[in-house]
Amino acid sequence: MTITITTEGATTTMDKRRSGSGKGGFAPLLFSLFVILTSLLPLNSQDFSIGFSYNGTVSSNIFSNYEKIGDFINRGWLDFSLYPSRELEIYLSSGYSLFKENHYLNFLTLEMGGDWVKYLKGRSMIHFNAGINLQRFKSDYDYYNYYQPFLQGDFKYYLKNSLLFRASYSFEYTKFVYFPDYSNQKHRLFLQLNKFLPFEMTLRGEAGARLKFYTKDGSSIRQIYGRIRLSKGISYRIGLSGELTLKKNYVSESVPGKIEENFFFNTPFYDDFSWDGYWGFVQARAILLYEVEFTARASYYKRRFPRILALDLEGNPIQPLQDREDSLQQISVSLRRRWPSFQISLTYLYRTNLSNDPYFTFSDGIFMISTGIFVY
Repeated sequence: MTITITTEGATTTMDKRRSGSGKGGFAPLLFSLFVILTSLLPLNSQDFSIGFSYNGTVSSNIFSNYEKIGDFINRGWLDFSLYPSRELEIYLSSGYSLFKENHYLNFLTLEMGGDWVKYLKGRSMIHFNAGINLQRFKSDYDYYNYYQPFLQGDFKYYLKNSLLFRASYSFEYTKFVYFPDYSNQKHRLFLQLNKFLPFEMTLRGEAGARLKFYTKDGSSIRQIYGRIRLSKGISYRIGLSGELTLKKNYVSESVPGKIEENFFFNTPFYDDFSWDGYWGFVQARAILLYEVEFTARASYYKRRFPRILALDLEGNPIQPLQDREDSLQQISVSLRRRWPSFQISLTYLYRTNLSNDPYFTFSDGIFMISTGIFVY
């Protein structure tokens, strides 16, 4: 079980658009398919695991903007995994989010898929993951409903004992049921090198390319990025790390021009293709008395939203015309204690965002307490 209490912000409100049903048949279909698979596979009592989690969030600003709309959100998840063989996992994960005041935001999530891992000689490995997930809202927000088949493949190979190579490719097709203009395909590819250095240091370099393709009109966003990370072990109980990422977007003129980022659920209007710029963090982690893990982290994001004009609070373009640009700063501290089938954690996060679009200038604090129970 996971219990989380949060004081938080997210982002942008939307007008209610339609009163259609928004009830899809994918949730019962996926559940039925999972039940059929469990009945066909030769399993015993050691071939499955179950986890349950609950998350309660108290927020003074559920949309991260100047409007500061608050709510209390209850979230629950149930996860079930089958292990037909040593290399294969088949899983089903379902969750529901319940908003106390803004109940039109209540939504269901469901994911079903499979993981296959094959370990090769010398600690190298091949990994594949495929499945489908969905998000379903009530009628007021049913334009957020989507289903999403996905596929991912990873390859890790030790070029030598101190040098690890990794290559990864992933594909997603996101179909918005009532918003076909935003249905899209995403392709992501990256190459990574990890160099294990003396004095408990690890240096990681990564470069990647991404493509988001809107299926209705053929417009696209192409993205390239580079990332570097350095980790240092001070002792077996203390570690430091830092990371810097730069990314650049190339946007077609006909790409839909709207941004609505949200902390609590996925929208048709925001993902990692929505902005370019750079971000980085520094982090310290230590194991304290009674095996309690302490983590402190500071991060900074400099974000530019290509082809998204900065507006004043009346909705008029700010003169001279300019793309929206944000500077987001975050500081967090957390404590966590883990056991084989149980964990508990406490986290506080503070963030502030400065934007040339005043609607997106905000600050908020987040407090979280979490527990989890897992049965194997």
